[in-house]
Formats: sequence, structure tokens, C-alpha cells
Amino acid sequence: MYVDMFDIIAITETWLHDSIADGLLDPESSYNTIRKDRKAGVKRGGVCVFVKKCRSVVPIDFDDVFDDLEIISFDLIAAKTRIRHFVLYRPPKVDSLSATYLGCMIDCLAHYECSHTNVIVGNLNLPKITWSPLTCPADNFHKPFLTFLVESSNRQLVHVPTHADHILDVVLTNDDSIFSNIEPQLPLGASDHTSLKVTITLSDAHISTLSDIVLYAYNWNLANFDAMEVYLSNIDWYSLICLHPSAHDMWDAFMYVLYTSVQMYVPTVRINGCHNNVKRQFKYTSDLRKCNVKKRHLWRKLKLNPRDTMSRAKYLDCVHQWRSLLQQQELLTEQRIIDANNLGSFYRFVNKRISNRASIGTVLENKVELTADHDKARAFNSYFASVGCRDNNNTLVCPLKTNNFLESVEFSASDVLAAINKLKSNLACGPDGLPPLFFKRLRYCLVAPLVIIFTQLLSVAFVPDEWKRAIFPVHKKGSVKVISNYRPISVTCVTCKLFERVIANKIRHHLIVNSLLHPSQHGFIKGRSTCTNLLESLNDWTLLPG
Repeated sequence: MYVDMFDIIAITETWLHDSIADGLLDPESSYNTIRKDRKAGVKRGGVCVFVKKCRSVVPIDFDDVFDDLEIISFDLIAAKTRIRHFVLYRPPKVDSLSATYLGCMIDCLAHYECSHTNVIVGNLNLPKITWSPLTCPADNFHKPFLTFLVESSNRQLVHVPTHADHILDVVLTNDDSIFSNIEPQLPLGASDHTSLKVTITLSDAHISTLSDIVLYAYNWNLANFDAMEVYLSNIDWYSLICLHPSAHDMWDAFMYVLYTSVQMYVPTVRINGCHNNVKRQFKYTSDLRKCNVKKRHLWRKLKLNPRDTMSRAKYLDCVHQWRSLLQQQELLTEQRIIDANNLGSFYRFVNKRISNRASIGTVLENKVELTADHDKARAFNSYFASVGCRDNNNTLVCPLKTNNFLESVEFSASDVLAAINKLKSNLACGPDGLPPLFFKRLRYCLVAPLVIIFTQLLSVAFVPDEWKRAIFPVHKKGSVKVISNYRPISVTCVTCKLFERVIANKIRHHLIVNSLLHPSQHGFIKGRSTCTNLLESLNDWTLLPG
């Protein structure tokens, strides 16, 4: 899935269950996952869809009456229209319960088909339908579905056998003009069904502008920090500040100098908005590469003669060998992580497989779908502001234990330098686009201007606009369309972190030196934590009489 980088990947009969997290299916977190697993205790079945995160999709919620169906639906929203997709699977049974199941699935499709373009893909296990011309036996399975197909004006676009000599898999649509090509591909894993590669070509009126945007990202690992240090060291900061006396102008001039140095000495890489043209080269072993070539060769040979049992047996043996080699490579990767004894690498490896960061798609506000970024930002801002606690303007009265007051905070070079040294180089950039690595590598030439600027900002109580754009919504539970299922996190600028850290250190030092902290205070105190709090509590409880 990471080599060909498909926009949409639909899989039927997934055999997935609730204990398999989305992160295990998409470790790189490149896709939004929509899935419907079979209920506990039921083998096989299930459907799943992976949609590239740059594509705007809206999952469709079905009524409870259709809860037992193995079917999912979503709307792919383009610039001026939407395409509704259905992915379904029908088990290959022919009893009365299966006939009721198929009837319920037909009712679901008829109820949720929209007036726009509809696309239905999946495995129906209806081998006796002749798609050209449209004929089938007059039974309780083939006839009702063919009747629905004709009445809904859908057409079957698959005309090659997908399982032995039968066409069990379907690509149905009421607008075949958007389909430019459908070609058979290698089966997925050990499946005995041919996979299908479907190419959809949208007109300019339908194409989302995101896929055409060319983006540039800074490659900080190849930055020439030595040249940047020489450039910034030659800046006369005092003259720059004298020419820009106000806090706002001074901050803008300072950031302009930093951005100029970045543009001069940090290379950029060109990326596509959807990364469609980026193919990842995995480090396969020589055995895996040879097995992959052999598997493709045997599959082509089997397609020429599907009834050849010897060719099918050789192909299945090769498939099992391929899966075994992949499992061995995964085990070796995990063993290397264990042998490295690196706790950070271990948790990064595990977290990729137990979590999946879904991008913020369409959200609902008062039952109205919001797709524009501005509308979504406004809705999140309103919700987060509504659940926040407002200050009641009541100040707690505390008995004074000292006559020393912290009336002001003075910034020194040693304070700012210590704050920079505390930064972690691998953290992400803030809203200003400058990573912690930039400040750590250039700390000796940036500490002097930062001291002057921080002093000026605090003296006039000015907060730069970049420091205010730090709130991002993160999905925690439930439906991704419900705004109340998100919580805000703060991704602040590095300069803001330095400013706050120096002030926090000054306040903490004042409280400790003047013995203003209660002995039971364990939070936010160096050398203390919840662990020390529990140990102290346990010690007090054991000393209680009786």
C-alpha cells in the first residue's frame, strides 16, 4: 500500500476483529481507515477501506436495522461534487437466512444511494449472473439483485473472471464516464480472488485542488548550520532593535532575519499535496525479492491456464513462502529493536501499530456538514471556548510568609542558554516553522538577541501572533464527525517555550528560596512526583496508631 500509494484501497473478507487496531493495518498513518468487522465468534468476513488522508471523505452512518450487514459507505468530496462509495461482502451461502440477508443489503443500497455518482464495489458471490447480456436464474438470490441493478441504473464494469471462471467481484456505478481503466492484478496475500486496479479520472470541475498543490518542506538534516551561524553572528542586533523600537516591529524584524538565514542555507524538498508520486523503496532481503519475482511469474502463468492444478499449487506454495519470509523479516526487525535496548525506539515502533492519526475530515455542527478549513476551525474554536472554565475574578487570600516579592523577571544569557539546552532536538516545529534543532545548533549566536527581545516583550506585555496560533484538535473517541469527541492540544513555537521556561524557572526559584511551597506539594517540583507523593502517603498511613 505504500509502494503504489493508491488513493483508495477497498478490501473484502478481511477477517479483522476488534482487537486489531488501525495502527497495525497502517503503521505509517498515511490513510484514514473505515472498517466493519464481523461480530465476535464469527470467522472470516468483514470489509475495510483505506482512504488517503489528503482526500476529504465523510463516512455514512447506517440505521440500526442494517447493523448486521457487512457493508460500509462514505462520500468522497471533490471540489464541486461528491461520489458515494459502497464496499460490501455477501457470504456464499444459499439458505433462507442468506436470502433475507441479501434482501436487507439491497434495501440498504436502495435507501442510501444518493442523487450524485454512486460506486458499489465488493464480493457478492453471485456466480450465475451473466453480465452481458443481463440474465440470471429466477431464484431468491440472483434475480432480486439483478432487478435492483436494472432499476437503479447501475452497470457492472468488471468483465474478467475474478475467481476461477466466475465474476464474483463487482464494480457497479451509475456514471461509468469517470472510469478510465479496470485491470486485474495479483491477488492480495493468500486470497484466491483476483484484485482489481480501478482508475477514476475526474474532470477539472471535480478535481480537488489539494492534489495539484506543490508544497515545499525544509530538510533540516541537510541544513548548513555553520554558514547560518556566521551569517547571524554578523548581524548588528542593537542597531536592528534601535531601528525598530516597538515590540511588534522588533519581533517582525527578528523573525525576518531568521527566515532569511533559513532560506539561504536550508535546502527544500518538493512534495506533492497527496504524495501520489512518492514511492517508498522498502529494504527487502534478496530472498524476498526473488520470491516476489517468482510469485508474479507463477501468477501470470496461472492466468493463462486457470484450470491447471499444478500451476495453482505452485502459486499457492509461493504465496505461503512469501508470507513466511515477510513474517521472518518482521521478527528480525522486532528483535533488533529489543537488542538495541532503546526505550524511545521501542515505544515509537509500538505506538505506530496501536494508534492511527486520522486527519480532520468533515465535521458536523448543528447537523450541518463542514468541509472548509475555515468553517471547521471556527466550529472547533467555539466548542473549545464553550467547555473552558471562565475566571470568576476571585483571588485566594493566603497568609504571607515573607516580605520578598517577585516584582519582575530579568532575562540573562545563562537563563536563556539553559532553556535552549533543555530542548529536545527531535520535536516538531511550531506554527512559525522553526524546529528546536534550529535553536540548539545556533544557540550561541541567538542567545544575545533573545535576551533583549524577551525583556522587551515582557516589559510591554506584548504577545506575538505566532504564539497565539498553537491549538490543534486531536480525536480521542467516538465518531470523527462529532466535534465534542476532540480535545485541544497546544503546539507552541520554540521561542514561546523558551520565554515560558525562563519565567517558570524564576517563579519556582522564588517559591523555593522563600519557603512558600507547602511540604505536601509534589507536582511540578524537581525531584518530586506522584511516586514520591504515594510513598509519603503510605508512610503516613503506616504510622497511624491502631
